[in-house]
Amino acid sequence: MALSLLMGRNPAAPVPAPAAPSGTEGEDAALFHGRYGFIVKLPPGYQARSSFTDAEKTLEVVYIYRQGTDPQHFIHDGLYEHLGILRLEVLPRRVPQGFVGMDALKAFILRQLAAEKSLFEQRATMVNGMPAFIVKVSKPFQIRRAYAVGEKVRYTLVGGLENPVFDQVLETLAETGSTDSH
Repeated sequence: MALSLLMGRNPAAPVPAPAAPSGTEGEDAALFHGRYGFIVKLPPGYQARSSFTDAEKTLEVVYIYRQGTDPQHFIHDGLYEHLGILRLEVLPRRVPQGFVGMDALKAFILRQLAAEKSLFEQRATMVNGMPAFIVKVSKPFQIRRAYAVGEKVRYTLVGGLENPVFDQVLETLAETGSTDSH
């Protein structure tokens, strides 16, 4: 109810897919169902909202945040650590040049970080069967990002460098195979 009240005050794009409590996932747990056919389990006390941020409706952006967080704080990555905010960006793997695979995505991200002269660590991992890697950037700005490549879409999770909720959410990211319109 609080989420619908909050969303009713936001004059921006409507957000029809809020998290709904599952009732079977332990105390206060909820599942968020993304429009591209993925789910994430929300930690207790957290909620999520999503919208497409481009005119073509290809980039789904999901904010995962503590209940009561001011949505104006979503804009600045520097606040994510202190406020416990996460941003999940979901894009199709298909691009005009073909499909984006893990090797191409990783090479692109590492080139970008080198060009920005960022000080970072990276490690490969798997997220529910999807190849992934995590980048911890310590300079020029402290931030952590996880990149995963699913069957039809690619995911980028952005959060604070030491935010424990980042790992919890990343571990629960899974593809369901059903999509609303894509």
